Amino acid sequence: MDLSKVNLDAPHSMGTTIIGVTYNGGVVLGADSRTSTGVYVANRASDKITQLTDNVYVCRSGSAADSQIVSDYVRYFLHQHTIQLGQPATVKVAANLIRLLAYNNKNMLQTGMIVGGWDKYEGGKIYGVPLGGTIIEQPFSIGGSGSSYLYGFFDQAWKEGMTKDEAEQLVVKAVSLAIARDGASGGVVRTVIINSEGVTRNFYPGLKGLLIVNSRMVQNFVKTKGEDIKKKSPLSISCGPCGHRFSIKGRVYPAILPVENKKVTGKVLFGITNPELDILDTFEDVEYERRTVEVSLMDSSEKLQAHTYVWSDKKDPNLYGVWDFEEWKRVHMNDFIQMTTGFVEELEQPESKPRVATYESFYNQDGQNPPTS
Repeated sequence: MDLSKVNLDAPHSMGTTIIGVTYNGGVVLGADSRTSTGVYVANRASDKITQLTDNVYVCRSGSAADSQIVSDYVRYFLHQHTIQLGQPATVKVAANLIRLLAYNNKNMLQTGMIVGGWDKYEGGKIYGVPLGGTIIEQPFSIGGSGSSYLYGFFDQAWKEGMTKDEAEQLVVKAVSLAIARDGASGGVVRTVIINSEGVTRNFYPGLKGLLIVNSRMVQNFVKTKGEDIKKKSPLSISCGPCGHRFSIKGRVYPAILPVENKKVTGKVLFGITNPELDILDTFEDVEYERRTVEVSLMDSSEKLQAHTYVWSDKKDPNLYGVWDFEEWKRVHMNDFIQMTTGFVEELEQPESKPRVATYESFYNQDGQNPPTS
């Protein structure tokens, strides 16, 4: 970057993603960590979830200076309020103080906030205080520049009565999805869980994507395990290190290996959880290794890290030619899905076979060798 063309004196802005979610027992707040000055990232590990009292926190977006000074004033007022009443302030009181400051100074402040906390009178509460000073009590609230990418996701993923783990997983996944799409959001994911037992802060380095070069195969397998991977925001990418998709003698699926000056294209799925990765590791079996690779988005120059599965034996003599996805879809897809379903059902048994053994026994059941692609 040519720093001579960057105005480093510009106001620090938190083009950001902030989220507050209620669950059955408390609230979860989440935010990314990128603070920018125009196109320059001033801080990639900032903390946008600020403590107001022992039981109330606020997520900050917009101008960093504005949101910080509002938080400082409200923290001071709430401290005085607690001393006078002899008990902690409620979440509603904290949110209304922020609303009062934001509304009375709406011509000067450029900040939106989400207030969340727990008190003994109303339990877990989330209040959104967007630019201008409106106050809205909601079961969940999203804000910042990354929020525009999340409304449809929350319409699909939000549900009443979530557990603490479900709520935090939702927040982490949502912030990760926004980071993938929004250039002003980035860095790590921070969460704060507030309930009757106190406050828990968690830190996540950000969810890597999963590169898939045969989305139909992966979708069908994960869907049989009770998930629907098609809901996970695919992005078309080009992966240089992944190289080439070979056909394999005796197999209908491909082998992916690095080949100089060659690339494969596929999709990156964000928000893949560790249990889902475990499912895919089991399915890929010993034939593949999960590796972290750098991929490039095809509609921009942006690069990101993703997991993908690479053929374990790079000197395998059974590899040849180029694997044809259209042929697989036309000739082998239905049988492959049937085999996959049988493998998943067998996983529930105490002595299940590995996926490779399941594949070979399925295609040998008529006394014939497994087909080639």
